[in-house]
Amino acid sequence: MNSAEGISKIARNRLKVFNKFVDFALTKRDYQHNFFPTDLVSFHLAVKPAPFSASEIREHWLAYADFLKRSKEKHLVQLYIGTPYCRSRCAYCIYFHGVGTPALLEKYKNDLLASLEYYSEVFKNIVFDTIYFGGGTPSLFSEAQLRQICSGLKKNVRYSRIGERSFELTPSSTTLGKLRIIAAAGFNRISFGVQSLNRDVLSAVSRIGQTEKMAEDAVKWAKAAGFRDINLDIMLGLPNDKNGNSLVESFRKALSFLPRSILMYPCRETPWYLNKCFRGDLNLFHSAIRLHKGRLREIAALAARSGFYSSDSSDVLDSRNADGIIFTNSRLSGKRTVEYQFAVPNRRASIFGLGHHSNSCISGTLHYHSTPLVSAPGRNRYSGFETDRRHEMAYFALQELSRGRTIHRGKFHNFFGIMPENAFPEAVILLKALRGISVCKKGLTLLPREPKAFFIHAMFFLPYGDVIKNLLKMSTESAIKYPASPPK
Repeated sequence: MNSAEGISKIARNRLKVFNKFVDFALTKRDYQHNFFPTDLVSFHLAVKPAPFSASEIREHWLAYADFLKRSKEKHLVQLYIGTPYCRSRCAYCIYFHGVGTPALLEKYKNDLLASLEYYSEVFKNIVFDTIYFGGGTPSLFSEAQLRQICSGLKKNVRYSRIGERSFELTPSSTTLGKLRIIAAAGFNRISFGVQSLNRDVLSAVSRIGQTEKMAEDAVKWAKAAGFRDINLDIMLGLPNDKNGNSLVESFRKALSFLPRSILMYPCRETPWYLNKCFRGDLNLFHSAIRLHKGRLREIAALAARSGFYSSDSSDVLDSRNADGIIFTNSRLSGKRTVEYQFAVPNRRASIFGLGHHSNSCISGTLHYHSTPLVSAPGRNRYSGFETDRRHEMAYFALQELSRGRTIHRGKFHNFFGIMPENAFPEAVILLKALRGISVCKKGLTLLPREPKAFFIHAMFFLPYGDVIKNLLKMSTESAIKYPASPPK
């Protein structure tokens, strides 16, 4: 057997191992198979999680705060506040945890306030570059509840004056009073999850109670409350839009509201969404995405006529890409602030996640997520893993592959001082043997198009020993029955 044959055999055998690993994850770990590479870490599939107490998490952050004071290296430090509840479940949503009843929202408000107090010593020693209050649907809180939460934030959290401080709302749960409370708390950007302005489309995805007038009024109220930075989200890949006219018309109406920006991004092809809206047929969904992308030139022309511009390319509008195209109102563009970074930022970054099931990371030290909050914050439990350079590089690669299909050479080198093909030489050799990767000037691009195959090929960038350890552990676990639909 020559060397090429030997490499090919190793690659095929490893692929079999990764397939077995994913089969175990589906049957024994209740993995809900959205197949985004970061799930390998976020859901602790390919890493062994360790428990952390609230006091241990607090000590980690205090040590990190001390490091930042002494270090010449500038990190991006972000605060994410999560709300797990919505009025109902939209078919496309991958973040839904439950319906927000008044009792649940009141308890959650109290738990958030208690957590803010518990970590107040951390917040005294860190200045957050950006803040994002997302969900779920944070605007489900009543005006009285929001006033209390915002008071707790103002009391405990320090932030940069030039940073973005965003708050997510749905048009159907927005009031002028809520927007004034949010503005008074120091938030400087509002993002409305409009998704579509077509009633039939909204009905098809179970987005209950939202109307075009609600969206228009919400933007008017945001302006009246003093917000200049107002964003509207519009989604591609929604059903009941056979020729794409609903997408174009929704965008045209959104332009008429004169926000600062409109973000267009694709739905993700989760099994729940496919079964609900596309009869479980991935090809039908991809056809909808292609149809909508085919109308982008028309949409860009509409934007230009209204004074909106975009420097982005339609290439980012891939259903496996969480990024989108931002159309910005040239009359309201102004000076850019430091924006909250959902994608891999261009410098080292840490995120303090506050709330149910929030994900957090301390750069170069720790990745963890929270379990549901309890009333006594000192008893909150966390699960995660301490990290090193090898795992940081692997997680960076998975983040890149979860937002697109390419590990960008320049970005990777800026972080780690090494090109990705040199950081992962074995992965590149084995993936080449499988014809699963393209190495070019831009970076390393995974070639499989089917989500599960893409997910499995991304596993080549993980330390193989970690995968084997977790595979052996899962092999001894009892199988569980996977639910017919995601838990409510």
